[in-house]
Amino acid sequence: ANACLSALLFNPLFVLGWSMHNESLPGLPQSAPGKELLPVLGAGVLSFAGLALETQGYQMAEPGKASTFRCLEIPFSYLLQRLFTKTKVSGWDLAGAALIVVSAVVGGLSQAAQAEQDDRVREERAAAQPEDGNL
Repeated sequence: ANACLSALLFNPLFVLGWSMHNESLPGLPQSAPGKELLPVLGAGVLSFAGLALETQGYQMAEPGKASTFRCLEIPFSYLLQRLFTKTKVSGWDLAGAALIVVSAVVGGLSQAAQAEQDDRVREERAAAQPEDGNL
């Protein structure tokens, strides 16, 4: 809701205030504005939908797992940067991304080990309790 509000309300208000301050409206493209604005509007709508789905996913996930996935967005963005923009990623960027991936793997292994230990404790407690028929 906040992204939609800012996209639909605040941006036009900013343009209006800016144009009143400068006493002119910003220049609009003269040739085929629909073809030029369509990708921009599409990107805005899709980014809003993506943000809504991301928020819904974080609400449904466990906090530890959600924060891990949030951190993994950084190395993924470097990958997308390299693939689609052909911009070089520096060595420091790669080192930081590697540290993030290693910490996510260590955290995942730790959570898996904790879950396995919890299962063993539950099984031991269930085996130690007498059955109802043997009282």
